[in-house]
Amino acid sequence: MAEILRDLGNQPHYSIPQAMCGWAETIVAYRCVDNDKATDEPVLKPHDDATWERIKPQPVVLLPQDTTDIVTAVASQVLNRSGWGCND
Repeated sequence: MAEILRDLGNQPHYSIPQAMCGWAETIVAYRCVDNDKATDEPVLKPHDDATWERIKPQPVVLLPQDTTDIVTAVASQVLNRSGWGCND
């Protein structure tokens, strides 16, 4: 699981097949995602806890939502050139 998270975390803008280092790793990643026992709670809980600790002492907290997706021309060119996420 740590390897899957590492590979996906290193290439967050890639799809699962692009971020994995091969077909076998891609299948394993999809099986983990499809596993009912694997949830996002253990991954997100430390982030949630840290967020609550940071905002507790504040008298007012703004929570704006940003759903924009910015991809510059340079980033697009880099992604198109690099192909798969595993650079051996």
